[in-house]
Parts: sequence; structure tokens; C-alpha cells
Amino acid sequence: MMSTRLRLTILLGMLLCTWGSGLAYAQEAGLWEGFQPNRPRVQGLLQTEGAWAANQPVADIDSYDLSITAAPGLDLHHNYKQSLVQHNNALLGKAWEEKLIDGLSLELTPRTKLAISQETSTLTNLQQTLLSGTESRTVSLIQAFGSGDSSGSLHLAQTKLQQFSGAGDPQELTTHIMALQTGLGEGYDLAAKLTNTDSPKVIGLHRHQVEASLALPFSGGDGQIAFSKLTESEGIHDKQVKTTDLVAPLALFGGQGKAEFHQNITSKDGQETEERTVRLFCPLESVRSGSSLSYSLEPVHRKNAPTQQVRTTAFQTPLGFLGTTGDLSLKRITVREPNRYEHGYDAHLTTQVQGQSLSLRTRVKHISNNGTPETVRQLTLDTPTLHLLGDETTLEYHLHITKHDDQEVQRPRLAFATPLHFMGDKAGLTHSIEQIERKRKPTQELRTTALQVPFNMFGTPAKFEQNRMTMREPNQYEIRYRSYLTILISGEPLELERQAINIPTDNGINRQRRFFIQTPKFQLFTDWAGIKGNHLINEYSQRSTQRSTNINLTAQPIKRLDLAANYQIQDDGPGQTTRFRKVTGRLDMGKHLALNARFEQHNSQDDSATSLRHLYLTKDKIGASSLGVQVGYITWGGPGKDWAPANDVRFAWGDPEKLDVKLQFTEYDQKKWQRLDQPVVRLALEHGAPQGLNMKLEYADQPGRPARERGLHFALPALGGTMQLGYVEHPLDRHGKNVLPATWYDFGLSRQVFGDITLDVGYRYCDFSQPVSPEQVTQFLKLKIVGGQETKGGKVDISYLSGDFVPQPNPKKPVPASVLDLKYTREWGDRGRLILTLQRRIPPANAHDLERSCEGRLEYSMAF
Repeated sequence: MMSTRLRLTILLGMLLCTWGSGLAYAQEAGLWEGFQPNRPRVQGLLQTEGAWAANQPVADIDSYDLSITAAPGLDLHHNYKQSLVQHNNALLGKAWEEKLIDGLSLELTPRTKLAISQETSTLTNLQQTLLSGTESRTVSLIQAFGSGDSSGSLHLAQTKLQQFSGAGDPQELTTHIMALQTGLGEGYDLAAKLTNTDSPKVIGLHRHQVEASLALPFSGGDGQIAFSKLTESEGIHDKQVKTTDLVAPLALFGGQGKAEFHQNITSKDGQETEERTVRLFCPLESVRSGSSLSYSLEPVHRKNAPTQQVRTTAFQTPLGFLGTTGDLSLKRITVREPNRYEHGYDAHLTTQVQGQSLSLRTRVKHISNNGTPETVRQLTLDTPTLHLLGDETTLEYHLHITKHDDQEVQRPRLAFATPLHFMGDKAGLTHSIEQIERKRKPTQELRTTALQVPFNMFGTPAKFEQNRMTMREPNQYEIRYRSYLTILISGEPLELERQAINIPTDNGINRQRRFFIQTPKFQLFTDWAGIKGNHLINEYSQRSTQRSTNINLTAQPIKRLDLAANYQIQDDGPGQTTRFRKVTGRLDMGKHLALNARFEQHNSQDDSATSLRHLYLTKDKIGASSLGVQVGYITWGGPGKDWAPANDVRFAWGDPEKLDVKLQFTEYDQKKWQRLDQPVVRLALEHGAPQGLNMKLEYADQPGRPARERGLHFALPALGGTMQLGYVEHPLDRHGKNVLPATWYDFGLSRQVFGDITLDVGYRYCDFSQPVSPEQVTQFLKLKIVGGQETKGGKVDISYLSGDFVPQPNPKKPVPASVLDLKYTREWGDRGRLILTLQRRIPPANAHDLERSCEGRLEYSMAF
């Protein structure tokens, strides 16, 4: 008998011969010429003129599929297809798409299989110029093992991908995959996968992903435990995503319940967000068929943002009355944030009336925001859709009532819609009447009539809309007409709009006409530059006509260079014409180095021109020992712009545990592009590890500051924890705007008292250099005690804050003078849970319209 080695040698020889002959045949026939088009298809284009002129893609112009079994266990596959497809950036909106797939499958042993494939895809215009393309080569090995419930497979693969776009350099990616699937016994299945994707370029895409899942039986069915971790970096951006999922079906009360846990941790460029979801679902078949009770807990943690926690308890049951079917759902929703607490109830009733849905919903929310109580009540009624004159004409009524404390707003709305088939398949007319009724305010009424007519123009989709809006109030009346036409040109919209507004006044009718045109984006004879623009005309019956023209140009002549130009003309009447030009550019000079340029020029009505030129160089700090630099240089020119050139220099260097230096010197405003009367100077020096002795020195000076800020901060291990000491002269207030004529003396101590109980104490004394009013407090205190376990004696959270330590999430509302929060939680396994909360808010002395508030709450929940 023939040996295994000899059989393998013969198979490989036949493989090479067949593969070589196939390549020779493909090259001879012109079927495989890399990324050059196969052959011109002018004849095919003419033959299908009616199809492509009607904006329909033409498929299967030339295609074939060859499959050969060269030997036992050896299969060859060759597939080619060419078709005419739609492409927005090509001539006549059409392009040739070619796909070539070659594959080889070799069965080395009954459990071992080797597969090799190459796939080429190109997109060329009618002039046979390459628009885009991809080429991928994949080698994979599959090894099976085990039998029965313990059978599985190991899959190893490598893919090399090249992506082409026009005449640019190809993008290369290499992907390695290792996947394992195996059974671990009856009902248990394990799946794991490791994927690595890398680009040969340092600033390219680098992705690493690990996935694993375990399917296992539960009392209510098959459950799953899954975990995945994704680490990705591209250029200066990096991202990391971790997910954990647990799904456990449970058999409860004769039905199927479910317990779920989901966690998603996303970190993008140093900003981390954590989302957790816990869901419990319990059927209540013993109460009523189809009834259920569910519970969910969804906390969200974001860096530099307050933690939000949402709890939802819902009860749902089907209803049937007067021969109709419906549903009733009751929900209790609790939202917790620092200094904010919200709880409410949501009742939703739906029923079927003649096959249509009738919905009634009522909501009540009680909100405590920094001790300020609020109550919001909502009622929503949605009637079923009534069909008139056939099934296509509809009439609907909606009512929405919102009561916020003593302010009530009612919004009734009546809507009517009917099709207009004689004007097109999707043409239609709608009319609605909506009122807004507020307490102690005049009623507003809005009537809207809209006509929509889609159609085709030269084989291109288009749409026409005509609206009439009437707004009524006591002693005020306004009518608006709007005509809108949009046409797709190479996938980009061409927009035409006309508006007419008539407002009756004591001096007659104030008429305003508005004409607007927005062009699509056109390519400027190349794929790397495009232009678009718009023109606006506003005509007024009581003042001069206004006209404005805006032209935007974007270009990317090379991969690392982005350019943008903008040209505007504003004509506000005779002798009131201004012109504005702006050119911006960005050049990536490395992974963490970029040069930005900006040029602006304004021409006023007297033809005087003012210009601005700005250069900005940035280098990111990527490590403890690296240097981060930002350097800016700006000049001005023209009448009234006799400012000298200005600079902006910032750099950061060092490691805080050794020496960290941050310096800023700025002579111009980065937002208004104007020179400052006085430069901004900031300096910060830091030395020492956070857990040991740490020292930080700060210095700041800026325009409008009466005195410079000087600060010195210490952190050192003492008294069994970490002690903080601070000294600041002329600091900024809590809003960061006004300079306080005072000196701060800060003291802080954080330590673990006993067990897992932590203590955080802070004290601030303000020494004002000017006389202080008697109402002004000069001493502030912070005291926090947190710790314990809910299942062992309970968990306690006590916080007392006064003065500067009280946070201010809403700058428009006054800050309480002091805040006292106490929370105690205790659990007894699955039997019950106790929550005791106490909140006290004392208003500041100068807020005479606010009163002291104190709120206590006791909650006890028990499972049964």
C-alpha cells in the first residue's frame, strides 16, 4: 500500500501543478492583473443603457464560479465577478466592481484541515482608473479533537489585508486569530478567541482582543458567562473596552425567570466610563397568566463626573375588558446622584380599540436637588388612529399635561394625514393643530399644513415640500410659508428653500422673504479636494435686503496634510458689504507632533482689510521623562491692528515623584484672537509620591487680576493616614472668575479609623485683607465618615460640608451654607433591606428667599 508520506507528496505535487496552471490561465485570459481593470466594458455599458440610465445597478455582466476536486481531500475554488454599480464620485455615477476569489482546501487528516484563500476586490471608473480596492490573503488551520459532548476544534488563522484608495499608499493590516470551541460535558460549551490586528506603521491601527464565553445549564434553561477585553490604539488615540456578561435562566413559580449581570468599562484617551446593569425577572403566573415582576439596577461611573444610579422595579400584567385586550405596567424608578435624589412612579395602560392602540400614561417624579424639593407630574393620552375615507386617511389626538410644582403646561394636539396618489406614490398632505396652555400666561396656538411630493428628476431622487404655519397669541399673529426642494446629485443634496413670514404690527404688516440655496459637494478634478457653497437672501419690507455667500473648500493633497478654506461675502445694504477669508491647515509631522496654521482676512465696506496669521506647534507628552510643548505665534495687520506679534508658550516635563514642571506664558486670547493687555503666566512645580511626602508650588498671573496668586501645598504621612497642608494667596472663587482678596490656610486628614471605616477631615480658614461683612463666613469644615458592610452591621455614610466644600452643580442656584447627609443601609441576606437617609440644608445668610430644609426617609424592602 502507498505510504502516507508518498500520498501527501503526490497531493502537494498535484496541488502545485493545478494552482500553477490556474494562475497561468488567469494571466493569459487577463482575469488577474492585480489592481488594473480586466478589460474595457464599453459594449456591456451600451447594452444596458436603459438599466443604468434608470439609476439601477447592473449585476452579473461577467461572472463564473469554478470548483475542482483535484484529489481526495483536495478542493480548489476560483470565482470571478464583474458588475456595474453606482458610485457618487465617478463619471455618470457608475463604476466597475471586480471581485476575484481563489481558494484551496486540503484535508491532511480526518481531523486536520488546511485552507488558503486570496480575495481581490477593485472599484474602477469608466476610464479604467482605480478608485479603491482591497486584497487579502488568509491561511487557516483547523484541528478537531474529542468526541460526543467533549468534542471541539482549534482554529488558527492569519490574514494579511491591503487597502488601496486612488493613487495613495496602501494601508496594510495583519490579523492573527486563535479560536477554541469545545464541549465540557453535557450542557457545557466553552468558546475562546484571541485576535491580534497590527499595522506595520507605528501610528497605524493596533488592536488586541480576548473573548471567552461558557454556556452552562440552569434550572430554567441554558445560561451563559462571557468576558471580552479590547485594547486598541491608532495614532495618538487609544481605547480599552472590557465587558462581562452573566445570564442565568431560573425556573420560578412554574414559569421561567432570569437573572442578568452586565458590565462595560470603556476607557478612551484617559476618560473612563463604567456601566453596570443587574436585572431580575420573575413570572407571576399564579397571579395572572402573562404577569411578571422585574427589577434592574444600572449604576454609571464616569471620570470627573458624578456617579449615577438608576433602580427600576416594574410590574406588568395583561388586561381584558369589554372584549378587548390590553396591558398594564407599573414602575417605580429611583435615580441617585451626589446631591441629587429622584424617585417616581410610572403607570401605563394600553388597550386595543377596533385594532388600534389607546394609551394612557401618568408619571409622578419627586426630585431633591441640593436640598431643593421639586415635584413633576405628567399625563399623556394617545388616542387610536381613526381611519377615514379608507384605511389611508388618519386622524389622531394626543394630550400631554406637565405640572412642575405650581406651574402647569397643557399640550393638546390634533393631527390629520391623507395620501395624494394623483401626485405620486408617496405624496401626502398633513395638518395639525397644537396648543400650549400655561398658567398665568397667554395660550399659544400653532397650525401646520404640510404637502410632500417625492419625484424623480432626470433619474435622480428629489422631494418637494410646502408648509404653512400659523402662530397665534393674544395681540400677536404670525404666518410662515416655506417651500423646500432637494435633489440628490452624486449622493450629495442640492437644497433650494424659500420662506415668507408675515407679522401684523401697529405700522402695518412686517413682511420677510428668505431665499436659500445649498450646493452639493463637488470634487475639483481629483479625489482629494472638494468644494461646496450656499447663498442666502433676506428681504425685509421695513429695512434693507441682506445677502450672504459662503464657499467652503477642503483638500488633503498628501496623507498628513489637511487644508480648509472659507470665503464669505456679507451684504447688509448699500455701502455695508464685508468680505471674510479664512484658510486653516494641519500637518502631522509625527505620531505626537503637529503644526497648525491659520490665516484670516476681513474687508469692510471702506475696502480696509484686517488680517490675522497664526502658527501653532504641538508636541504631546507621552511619558514621565518626555517633554510636552505647545508654541503659538500670531500677528495682525490692517487699520486699528497695530498690535505687536504675540506668543503662546506652554510646556510640561518630568515625573511628579521626582520633579514635574508645568509652565504657561500667553499673550493673546485663544478664542477671540485678540492680544491681551497683560500676559497670562502660570507655573506649577510638584515633587514627591502621592503616598509619601509630596510638595506642590503654584504661581499665576492674568489680565484683570489685582494681585498674583501664590500657593504652596504639602501632603505627608502623619497621624496614621495622609495629611494635607495648603497656603494660597489671592485665590480664585469657586467659579474660577473673581479673585478673592484673601489668603487660604487649608488642613486635611484622611485615614482608616478601624476596620473599613475611613475618615476624611478638611478645614479652611480665610484671612481677608479687606473688612468682611458680618454675614461672610471665613471658616469652612468638611467631615466624611464612610465604611462598613451592609451584611455585617450595616454600611454608614456621613457627610458634613460647609462653605467652599459644598459643591455647586448648578451655578444659577445659590449654594447652601452647610450640608448634612446621613445614610445607613442594612441587609439580611435575601430577606430584607433597610435604608435610612437624612438630609439637611441651611441656606446662606444673604439668601432671604430660601428656608432651611430637612428631609428624612426610611425604606424597608422584603423579598417573598
